[in-house]
Amino acid sequence: MKNNEFKELVDQNLSGLVWDERKRQKVLHALSEEEKPVKKVSTTFILIAAIVCLSVTALAAGLIFANRVTTQQIAEKAVYDQYGLTSTMLGAYFSPSVNEKTDSEATVVYKGSYYVLGDYTVEIKDKKATVSWSHDGEDTSGMFDAEAWGLEQLQEMVRIATTEHEISAFSYKALAIDEKHNNPDNRENNPMETSEQLGKEKAMAAAKAAGRSKDDLIALAKDAVTEAYALTSEQREKLYDPYVNPFDPQEPVDPEDVEDWFIAYYMKDEKPIFSIQLTLQQKEAGESDDYPPYTEKDGYYWVYINVETGIIEDIQYEPDLNSNG
Repeated sequence: MKNNEFKELVDQNLSGLVWDERKRQKVLHALSEEEKPVKKVSTTFILIAAIVCLSVTALAAGLIFANRVTTQQIAEKAVYDQYGLTSTMLGAYFSPSVNEKTDSEATVVYKGSYYVLGDYTVEIKDKKATVSWSHDGEDTSGMFDAEAWGLEQLQEMVRIATTEHEISAFSYKALAIDEKHNNPDNRENNPMETSEQLGKEKAMAAAKAAGRSKDDLIALAKDAVTEAYALTSEQREKLYDPYVNPFDPQEPVDPEDVEDWFIAYYMKDEKPIFSIQLTLQQKEAGESDDYPPYTEKDGYYWVYINVETGIIEDIQYEPDLNSNG
């Protein structure tokens, strides 16, 4: 391939890049300095590889997460580092709330679904976090007879929910302790159930004006979950939107059963939002099983996208543990 042909290919395929004579000479010089390999690699192959690499980089750079998402990732890691709670535990038995005071300072509270679990409060400043637990210093021995449940109890709760599918083994005791402390069951509803469905038409109009179709937003949501939770390509393939039954992908789903419930447009804080629940179910139930086996990262992912900007405003993960009971 001649030098001018190489430049024409670059101009055609990488028009968005700045390519000048100095850079061309630098690349050609570097190629000429290479020792001859056993098998010659053509400049065409190098160009194709460069295009592929740039395409992958561009895809990753296309996702923009709001500060809230990064803040929650910092908080989740801090809780794990200090108390050992995993994302599965936090997603199944705690409800997060984020208060962003400034661009560099925020408070994240993981509120336990039962009083006995307590609340974990994370104070973040300049990406450094300090964590406290509302039951710090209390006795957690005695498994479910304890007045405060920490890591040991949560590990057993996850085990029971995923293997025995019978949460009453601990839920009745948790509710009894709630009542003892005059704190009724404070489990919060699904985010989609409590979100006000305001301004649906306005949000849909904003999405249309921005040129973002529902399919575009669903694909963006899947990309966001894949990146935020480091899913593999195989896991992403099994990340189903509400229009697909994760337990039987061939079975049709009535759109009326999912729209405005698991997938919705609405206004929140003057922002037009598209929200969607994605489901990850990696294994199928065996012939003798009532439930499919739980695999790490299985569950529900709620994604909230600003349809005007394409920014991922929030992501919430809820392992599908309690529904097995």
